Amino acid sequence: MKFLISAICLVFASHAQAQYKKTQVTKAPVSFASSVQHEAELTLGKLSVESYEDFSGDKNTAVTIYGAYHQNWKNNMQWGFEGGVLPVLEGDGGTESKFAALGTLTFNLDSNFRDSFFAIGGAGLYPAYDDGDREYDSAFAFFGGFGKRMEVWGKVNYKPYFRITKRGNEDVRIEIQALNFSIFY
Repeated sequence: MKFLISAICLVFASHAQAQYKKTQVTKAPVSFASSVQHEAELTLGKLSVESYEDFSGDKNTAVTIYGAYHQNWKNNMQWGFEGGVLPVLEGDGGTESKFAALGTLTFNLDSNFRDSFFAIGGAGLYPAYDDGDREYDSAFAFFGGFGKRMEVWGKVNYKPYFRITKRGNEDVRIEIQALNFSIFY
């Protein structure tokens, strides 16, 4: 059900953006090769600090910081990386911080990156649950997905995406990220 609601929101947002573009005055094309080289991305759904008391009375703090960086490479291509610090549950009910680091390659369907559909793929290390050890370990992970950048204001873009991920021995995951923003500089 969450998948359906998220997909509907993404369709309506894309449609609204298309209607908005029809009313805009045509702008001169921007040369991204000379003016914009870098894109920093913040995934707001993965930016949090939580403090709580677990069932045994122990106090825990879980910090989640996750972001990405992309740099222009060749015709409509960007290379980059993403990663951060992620909390995982320990066997005793507490949390432990694990690191994620993945290399990425992005293909933009338009030369105006600020308002473009894109396809992205990547591979690297990500915390994954290991049934044998009954704990989270860094494991090989890879993903593929697509999304759309929509210029919000200036060099700030709204960047929702859909992604399919495989982490270690875990089952394939489907991820829809609706609160994702990027900044070009």
